[in-house]
Amino acid sequence: MNTRNVLAAAALAAAAAATWYWSRPPVLAPVARSTGASAALGYYLRGARLVGANDEGRITYSVMAEHIVELPGEERLELTGVTIEYRPESDISWLVSAARASAPTTGSHLELSGDVQLSNDPGDGRAPTVITAATMRFVPDEFTAESSAPIELKIGDAVLKAVGLKAHLKDDSVRLESEVHGRFVP
Repeated sequence: MNTRNVLAAAALAAAAAATWYWSRPPVLAPVARSTGASAALGYYLRGARLVGANDEGRITYSVMAEHIVELPGEERLELTGVTIEYRPESDISWLVSAARASAPTTGSHLELSGDVQLSNDPGDGRAPTVITAATMRFVPDEFTAESSAPIELKIGDAVLKAVGLKAHLKDDSVRLESEVHGRFVP
């Protein structure tokens, strides 16, 4: 091999090394991870249905949501597009709907907000009861709903307005708390 070929091979090797060095991907700094509870990852569900059963295993209520997001650092769930069905065997069924809800991960209650509506279906030809409020708390295991917000209650053409309510769905009873005003058309 002559000197000229050795120099040419060395120049080609140097060009190849330089090309490789400049064309490699940049080294990224490692992502710093927080060890705090707020960095904990939770789950996300779409089109979810959660059910509750009685002592015999019969489903008594179901909670449906368009989206559920777990926030483990706060030990709660955020739900959107919420519908709750309470369907006892022999009693009147109730339906609760809301734009949003927040609940502890224990599921002990749901804090409903955004166009909350609570309605029943007597099923015997009587007009349904429809209650609307801005916010409401629903306790699934007790089958109760309550609100301290202004509410409107409609039964057929009769309309009552009040501030606050306590509803016992299992007993099919609703108690209006204060400032009750109504209009009944004969």
